[in-house]
Amino acid sequence: MKTTIYLLPGLMCNQKLWGKITPLFDDSYELIFLDIPLKKTFEEMIAELALLLPAHPVLLLGFSLGGYIASYFAVNYPQRVEKLFVLSSSCKPIAQEEIKKREQAIALVESYGFKGLSYQKVQSLLEYDNQNNQELIALIQEMYINMGQNAFKIQMQASLVRKDLMQELSELQCSIFLCSSTNDTLADANWLRNLKEKNPNIKLNLFEGTSHMLPLEKPLETAFAIKEWACFS
Repeated sequence: MKTTIYLLPGLMCNQKLWGKITPLFDDSYELIFLDIPLKKTFEEMIAELALLLPAHPVLLLGFSLGGYIASYFAVNYPQRVEKLFVLSSSCKPIAQEEIKKREQAIALVESYGFKGLSYQKVQSLLEYDNQNNQELIALIQEMYINMGQNAFKIQMQASLVRKDLMQELSELQCSIFLCSSTNDTLADANWLRNLKEKNPNIKLNLFEGTSHMLPLEKPLETAFAIKEWACFS
């Protein structure tokens, strides 16, 4: 019997996010790539997911914004999630400074149109050694452009208001894996450590470095962690 895993991408990401890890899974796995529902609130997003996912408990993995959505789904539909994998994401409110930046980005798009993601912004998501990796930078920019203006405005707006899921996740009975980089500026490693301390069902895997784009920068390590989680009870 195949191990089926449902994967949610991050902000302005699509199936290309998983392109480097997909070949690392043999035929005993079935990877099903979901899109983030284009809804204005997290409540509407998880309601859409509830219609898309099977009624039986599933293995659900989310990256970055998708990690928050997957977690939000799990705490609201605990009977629908057998195992949860949260990749490059801490499920807490966004800092006020970041909220202001995102509001400004939305306003700029509304005034001047959608320009995609800048070279410098992509670099900030990557390990130092990859900050001049033209192929990787182009791939991330391509995903952003492919997703388009409508997805940008909806996903950015929805991400502004996030509740802290620490307590609710700590009470979940399913197996939970948390995987991130120690110095990822978009995922708080201390928040993840604190969550692990609250729930013995949680396994935490922190990679040294700053990488946010783990499926693209550390595909071997990420795939290994996913397989470990899929077998973890």
